[in-house]
Amino acid sequence: MIGLDISTTSFSCGPLDLHYQPIVATPTQRVVAFEALLRVFRGTGWTSARPVIAAAERAGMMPELGRHVLDQAMREFGFLSSACPGADAAISVNVSPGELDGERYVTAAERTAQRHGVPLDRMWLAVTGTSPIVDIGAVAETLEGLRELGATTCIDDFGAGWTTVERVRALPVDIVTIDRGVLKSGFAMGRDPSSRGLSSFEQVTETLYGMGVETLAEGVEDEAMHQRVVRSGCTFSQGWLHGCPRPAAIAFTRAIGAPHT
Repeated sequence: MIGLDISTTSFSCGPLDLHYQPIVATPTQRVVAFEALLRVFRGTGWTSARPVIAAAERAGMMPELGRHVLDQAMREFGFLSSACPGADAAISVNVSPGELDGERYVTAAERTAQRHGVPLDRMWLAVTGTSPIVDIGAVAETLEGLRELGATTCIDDFGAGWTTVERVRALPVDIVTIDRGVLKSGFAMGRDPSSRGLSSFEQVTETLYGMGVETLAEGVEDEAMHQRVVRSGCTFSQGWLHGCPRPAAIAFTRAIGAPHT
């Protein structure tokens, strides 16, 4: 459980926790990573914490929330690393562009991973595309520093929000996550002309491959979608076909060693 209350006079936040969704290699469906997803308890169950994240951004609390998320993700994944030393899956944590302030963030991330026994080469850091990058230089410096430590750098939400071809070109990233809307609708709704020119999921994948990055398809819900992702040459995929977000103990236990859940 994340011990942080970001309730404000205009927003009431319930308990927060992390659930983990498997990311699989295409086409083998072998689990290669788990994405840590923030969840909030409302009414009778856990649900997406997107409204909480938006409230935290408005209140200037994303750096504090991000520290809590990274610490819990590393701690819970550290238990997996110690319990299953032969497992080679990674842990993927989303981070807001505003958190990436260069060497200070790199040092903090390194210390957090080391404190919980997580090898740096099993850490994926994914920059979210829900907000603009104000200081592209600081973000690039941070990602390069993380790379030098052995971490995998990612950029999220391609085809939605602020993630565009130009943003990918400007940053040292290894993996680009393609938004679920691109796979479902076939159109990339980027904010720059170069992204809007990509009219299908296959074109997006081919373009990103040509830029030297690997790709991850979100929102893979059935076998037909999975086969489309396989045919496109997309490196990784994620979605309910492969497993829904679950608490750490359930997600890690069910997914390690299994082709899919």
